[in-house]
Amino acid sequence: MTWPSQRVLHYFRQGTHVGVFAPTSVGVLTVLAGRRGYGDCLQLQVTHTDSVPRVVTRALFQAYGSCATIACGAFLCEYLSVNSVALATALEVEWLVQALALQPNERYAALLALDAWNKTQERVPNE
Repeated sequence: MTWPSQRVLHYFRQGTHVGVFAPTSVGVLTVLAGRRGYGDCLQLQVTHTDSVPRVVTRALFQAYGSCATIACGAFLCEYLSVNSVALATALEVEWLVQALALQPNERYAALLALDAWNKTQERVPNE
């Protein structure tokens, strides 16, 4: 058995960006990656500016599954909260794997997080 890296443990324990927006919130994009009840899943919610360049104003997540999945959700939300949507479009799995020092058996968590982000980008207006 391999233990999670210190970076994974840090993001797993810190608990920032965890939650959901109020049901009455306006302009919230919500996506789900994975399937509840069938392994790990991650729900990502973001709000963004209406002006170009688009900037994520707040990102929240809920994750069900492993320590690595929760850490990837927290790290992604932290990254999105300080970068423009245009900059975040270039995110790749290897970047997240390296940033969190994910073990080979935790790579799926990076795939799940970036799948959620890619689904979100499809819904963000370009203009």
